[in-house]
Amino acid sequence: MVQVKDVKTNLILDPTPEVTQDATINISSGTSDEKVGRYTLFLHIETDKGLSGFSYSSDHNTGRALETLIHDNLKHIIIGEDPQDTEKLWDKMFWQVRGYGRKGLAFQAISALDTALWDLKGKILDAPLYKILGSYQDSVPCYGSGGWTNYTIEELVEEQTSYVEQGFPRIKMKVGKDFGQSEEEDIERLAAVRKAVG
Repeated sequence: MVQVKDVKTNLILDPTPEVTQDATINISSGTSDEKVGRYTLFLHIETDKGLSGFSYSSDHNTGRALETLIHDNLKHIIIGEDPQDTEKLWDKMFWQVRGYGRKGLAFQAISALDTALWDLKGKILDAPLYKILGSYQDSVPCYGSGGWTNYTIEELVEEQTSYVEQGFPRIKMKVGKDFGQSEEEDIERLAAVRKAVG
Protein backbone atom coordinates (compact mmCIF):
# COMPACT_ATOMS: atom_id res chain seq x y z
CA MET A 1 0.00 0.00 0.00
CA VAL A 2 1.17 3.51 -0.83
CA GLN A 3 1.04 5.99 2.06
CA VAL A 4 1.09 9.78 2.15
CA LYS A 5 4.37 10.90 3.70
CA ASP A 6 4.17 14.69 3.51
CA VAL A 7 2.40 17.71 2.06
CA LYS A 8 4.57 20.54 0.81
CA THR A 9 3.53 23.93 -0.47
CA ASN A 10 5.19 26.82 -2.23
CA LEU A 11 3.49 30.20 -2.26
CA ILE A 12 4.42 32.60 -5.03
CA LEU A 13 3.30 36.21 -5.37
CA ASP A 14 2.94 37.83 -8.77
CA PRO A 15 3.16 41.51 -7.76
CA THR A 16 1.77 42.80 -11.04
CA PRO A 17 -1.49 40.96 -11.64
CA GLU A 18 -4.07 42.08 -14.09
CA VAL A 19 -7.02 43.80 -12.45
CA THR A 20 -10.11 41.63 -12.89
CA GLN A 21 -13.73 42.61 -12.53
CA ASP A 22 -17.06 41.05 -13.34
CA ALA A 23 -20.64 41.73 -12.30
CA THR A 24 -20.01 40.54 -8.73
CA ILE A 25 -16.44 41.39 -7.74
CA ASN A 26 -13.56 43.78 -8.40
CA ILE A 27 -10.18 42.26 -7.56
CA SER A 28 -7.53 44.91 -7.77
CA SER A 29 -5.62 45.04 -4.49
CA GLY A 30 -4.74 43.16 -1.35
CA THR A 31 -5.67 43.95 2.21
CA SER A 32 -3.72 46.61 4.06
CA ASP A 33 -1.32 44.08 5.61
CA GLU A 34 -0.66 42.05 2.46
CA LYS A 35 1.38 42.77 -0.62
CA VAL A 36 -0.79 43.55 -3.60
CA GLY A 37 -0.78 40.85 -6.24
CA ARG A 38 -2.00 37.42 -7.19
CA TYR A 39 -0.91 34.51 -5.04
CA THR A 40 -0.46 31.02 -6.46
CA LEU A 41 -0.08 28.11 -4.06
CA PHE A 42 1.64 25.04 -5.51
CA LEU A 43 0.93 21.88 -3.53
CA HIS A 44 2.73 18.51 -3.64
CA ILE A 45 1.63 15.39 -1.77
CA GLU A 46 4.60 13.05 -1.33
CA THR A 47 4.37 9.31 -0.70
CA ASP A 48 6.59 6.68 0.83
CA LYS A 49 7.00 5.13 -2.66
CA GLY A 50 8.45 8.28 -4.24
CA LEU A 51 5.33 9.28 -6.16
CA SER A 52 3.83 12.72 -5.75
CA GLY A 53 0.53 14.37 -6.55
CA PHE A 54 0.34 17.98 -7.67
CA SER A 55 -2.20 20.80 -7.65
CA TYR A 56 -2.29 24.54 -7.46
CA SER A 57 -4.68 27.21 -6.30
CA SER A 58 -4.61 30.86 -7.24
CA ASP A 59 -6.27 33.89 -5.69
CA HIS A 60 -5.57 37.54 -5.06
CA ASN A 61 -5.72 37.77 -1.29
CA THR A 62 -5.97 34.36 0.34
CA GLY A 63 -2.59 32.78 -0.36
CA ARG A 64 -1.10 32.80 3.12
CA ALA A 65 -4.40 31.96 4.80
CA LEU A 66 -4.90 29.03 2.42
CA GLU A 67 -1.40 27.71 3.11
CA THR A 68 -1.94 28.02 6.87
CA LEU A 69 -5.30 26.24 6.73
CA ILE A 70 -3.81 23.35 4.77
CA HIS A 71 -0.84 22.89 7.09
CA ASP A 72 -2.57 23.57 10.42
CA ASN A 73 -5.98 21.98 9.86
CA LEU A 74 -5.93 19.47 7.00
CA LYS A 75 -2.48 18.05 6.34
CA HIS A 76 -2.53 15.74 9.36
CA ILE A 77 -5.70 14.06 8.05
CA ILE A 78 -4.00 12.59 5.00
CA ILE A 79 -0.52 11.83 6.43
CA GLY A 80 -0.12 8.04 6.73
CA GLU A 81 -3.26 7.39 4.67
CA ASP A 82 -3.66 5.60 1.35
CA PRO A 83 -3.97 8.43 -1.22
CA GLN A 84 -6.29 6.26 -3.31
CA ASP A 85 -9.00 6.65 -0.64
CA THR A 86 -10.01 9.98 -2.14
CA GLU A 87 -13.66 9.93 -1.09
CA LYS A 88 -12.86 8.91 2.49
CA LEU A 89 -10.18 11.59 2.81
CA TRP A 90 -12.43 14.27 1.30
CA ASP A 91 -15.11 13.39 3.86
CA LYS A 92 -12.62 13.61 6.74
CA MET A 93 -11.38 16.99 5.50
CA PHE A 94 -14.95 18.24 5.16
CA TRP A 95 -15.77 17.33 8.75
CA GLN A 96 -12.56 18.95 9.95
CA VAL A 97 -13.46 22.37 8.49
CA ARG A 98 -17.27 22.19 8.40
CA GLY A 99 -17.54 24.98 10.97
CA TYR A 100 -15.61 27.36 8.70
CA GLY A 101 -18.39 27.49 6.13
CA ARG A 102 -19.36 25.45 3.11
CA LYS A 103 -17.64 27.60 0.53
CA GLY A 104 -14.72 29.96 0.27
CA LEU A 105 -11.32 29.38 1.81
CA ALA A 106 -12.15 26.08 3.55
CA PHE A 107 -13.26 24.45 0.32
CA GLN A 108 -10.42 26.03 -1.62
CA ALA A 109 -8.06 24.21 0.77
CA ILE A 110 -9.94 20.91 0.46
CA SER A 111 -9.94 21.29 -3.31
CA ALA A 112 -6.17 21.82 -3.47
CA LEU A 113 -5.54 18.65 -1.48
CA ASP A 114 -8.27 16.63 -3.22
CA THR A 115 -6.97 17.55 -6.68
CA ALA A 116 -3.45 16.47 -5.72
CA LEU A 117 -4.83 13.20 -4.30
CA TRP A 118 -6.60 12.48 -7.59
CA ASP A 119 -3.43 13.32 -9.51
CA LEU A 120 -1.56 10.90 -7.28
CA LYS A 121 -4.22 8.21 -7.74
CA GLY A 122 -3.74 8.43 -11.50
CA LYS A 123 0.01 8.02 -11.10
CA ILE A 124 -0.37 5.04 -8.76
CA LEU A 125 -2.74 3.32 -11.19
CA ASP A 126 -0.66 4.44 -14.19
CA ALA A 127 -3.79 5.72 -15.91
CA PRO A 128 -5.10 9.15 -16.90
CA LEU A 129 -7.82 10.51 -14.64
CA TYR A 130 -10.38 10.70 -17.41
CA LYS A 131 -10.13 6.91 -17.69
CA ILE A 132 -10.30 6.39 -13.93
CA LEU A 133 -13.37 8.62 -13.72
CA GLY A 134 -15.13 6.57 -16.39
CA SER A 135 -14.73 8.43 -19.64
CA TYR A 136 -16.71 7.64 -22.72
CA GLN A 137 -14.98 10.25 -24.88
CA ASP A 138 -11.38 10.81 -25.76
CA SER A 139 -11.59 14.60 -25.84
CA VAL A 140 -13.14 17.44 -23.89
CA PRO A 141 -14.56 20.61 -25.43
CA CYS A 142 -12.84 23.72 -24.14
CA TYR A 143 -13.17 27.47 -24.51
CA GLY A 144 -11.20 30.65 -24.04
CA SER A 145 -12.35 32.39 -20.86
CA GLY A 146 -11.85 35.99 -19.78
CA GLY A 147 -13.63 39.09 -20.92
CA TRP A 148 -13.52 40.90 -17.60
CA THR A 149 -15.92 43.83 -17.40
CA ASN A 150 -13.16 46.30 -16.55
CA TYR A 151 -11.55 45.75 -19.98
CA THR A 152 -12.03 48.46 -22.58
CA ILE A 153 -13.85 47.34 -25.71
CA GLU A 154 -10.51 47.29 -27.54
CA GLU A 155 -8.90 45.09 -24.86
CA LEU A 156 -11.93 42.81 -24.84
CA VAL A 157 -11.97 42.37 -28.61
CA GLU A 158 -8.20 41.76 -28.66
CA GLU A 159 -8.45 39.07 -25.97
CA GLN A 160 -11.46 37.29 -27.43
CA THR A 161 -9.99 37.42 -30.95
CA SER A 162 -6.76 35.89 -29.64
CA TYR A 163 -8.73 32.90 -28.31
CA VAL A 164 -10.27 32.29 -31.72
CA GLU A 165 -6.84 32.67 -33.38
CA GLN A 166 -5.47 30.06 -30.95
CA GLY A 167 -8.09 27.63 -32.18
CA PHE A 168 -10.64 27.72 -29.38
CA PRO A 169 -14.04 26.88 -30.91
CA ARG A 170 -15.85 28.69 -28.07
CA ILE A 171 -15.22 31.82 -26.05
CA LYS A 172 -16.62 33.19 -22.82
CA MET A 173 -16.84 36.78 -21.69
CA LYS A 174 -18.34 38.51 -18.69
CA VAL A 175 -21.39 40.75 -18.68
CA GLY A 176 -22.64 42.97 -15.89
CA LYS A 177 -20.49 46.06 -16.52
CA ASP A 178 -20.40 48.36 -13.49
CA PHE A 179 -21.94 45.61 -11.37
CA GLY A 180 -24.96 45.28 -13.65
CA GLN A 181 -25.68 48.99 -13.95
CA SER A 182 -24.59 49.45 -17.60
CA GLU A 183 -26.79 47.24 -19.72
CA GLU A 184 -26.34 49.37 -22.85
CA GLU A 185 -22.56 49.11 -22.55
CA ASP A 186 -22.86 45.32 -22.10
CA ILE A 187 -24.81 45.16 -25.36
CA GLU A 188 -22.20 47.33 -27.10
CA ARG A 189 -19.38 45.11 -25.82
CA LEU A 190 -21.16 41.92 -26.94
CA ALA A 191 -21.81 43.42 -30.38
CA ALA A 192 -18.14 44.41 -30.78
CA VAL A 193 -16.92 40.91 -29.92
CA ARG A 194 -19.54 39.30 -32.15
CA LYS A 195 -18.48 41.54 -35.06
CA ALA A 196 -14.79 40.72 -34.48
CA VAL A 197 -15.02 36.94 -34.13
CA GLY A 198 -18.19 36.08 -36.04
